[in-house]
Amino acid sequence: MSTSALNEPPEVPARANAAENPVEATVDSRSLFTDGRNEVGIRHNGRLYRLRCTRLGKLILTA
Repeated sequence: MSTSALNEPPEVPARANAAENPVEATVDSRSLFTDGRNEVGIRHNGRLYRLRCTRLGKLILTA
């Protein structure tokens, strides 16, 4: 193996364009956090998860 091959960064595949691979369903988070609510429950595979919106507008999902 040549030394130039060792110094080159590995090839990284290009990211797919979102328009080419749309998600199956999109939910606007504002529709979940209504009436001053900042937390909602999401049941998935028999387990309850909590989705919380912080004061800074970040989303946190916990089990």
